[in-house]
Amino acid sequence: MNHIDNLTKLISIIEQNPLIYRYLKNCPYQILNCWSIIIFKKGEKIICQGEKCNDFYLIDSGLVDVNVMSENGKCYSHAIYKEGNYLGELEIFDQIEYCCNAIAITEVCVLQISRTDFLRWIDLDKDIQNVLLQNVCSKFYTLSTKAAVDYFYSLKYRLCEFLLQCIKQHKYMDSQHCLMIHTNELSSYLAVTNRSINRIIVELREKGIIETKNSCIRVINVKLLEEELSKTKK
Repeated sequence: MNHIDNLTKLISIIEQNPLIYRYLKNCPYQILNCWSIIIFKKGEKIICQGEKCNDFYLIDSGLVDVNVMSENGKCYSHAIYKEGNYLGELEIFDQIEYCCNAIAITEVCVLQISRTDFLRWIDLDKDIQNVLLQNVCSKFYTLSTKAAVDYFYSLKYRLCEFLLQCIKQHKYMDSQHCLMIHTNELSSYLAVTNRSINRIIVELREKGIIETKNSCIRVINVKLLEEELSKTKK
C-alpha cells in the first residue's frame, strides 16, 4: 500500500469508527502521515512479552487476548481487548519491555505508530493526553475488578457473569448470542484449566442455558443464565 492509499484508508477508518475518531480527530496532519494500517490473522502475535516496546497500537476491529506467560508455560489472560482499545501505552514512554503478549483471537486490524512519532503526537495534540489518561484509569479499574472477582468467586459464577455481561454490553458476541471466544481462550481469561471450564460448560449445557459447537458457546436462555448466576453467588 503506497503512502496516498494508506492515508486515504486511514481517513476512511477515522470517519467510520467513532472510537478511533475520538483518538485521532485532532491528530495533526504530519502525525496522521505516520500511522500504518496492519492486519493480523487469527492466532498471530501483535506484541510479545519481553520484547522492547517501539510502537503503539490502536485496535480498529477484531478481538485481542492480552495475556502473561510464566516461565513454566502457564498462561493468564488479563483482558480481552476490542475495537477502540490500545496496546503499548504502559511501556512506550520509558521504552521498556512489553509486560504482556497480545494475540489476535479473530482477524484484527490495528493502527500502528512508532514511539518517536507517538511522543511527537502527545506533544502536539493536547486533547489526546486527557483521552489516554481517562482510558488508562478505566483500564486499571476493569483489571482491578476482574482480579477481585477471580479471587473471591467460584468458576461457575465467573463464567455465568462473563457471559451475561457480554450479552448486556453487546461485546464479544454476535447477534445470535454466540461467543466469539473459544473455550481454550476462556480458560486463560478465567485463569483455570480447560478441564475445569469444560466441566462447568457441560453443566450449563445440560441445564439448557447454553449450547456448544466447534468450541464456541451460544447462550440460548438468558433468563436461566441470570437465575444460575443468582444461585451461584449465594
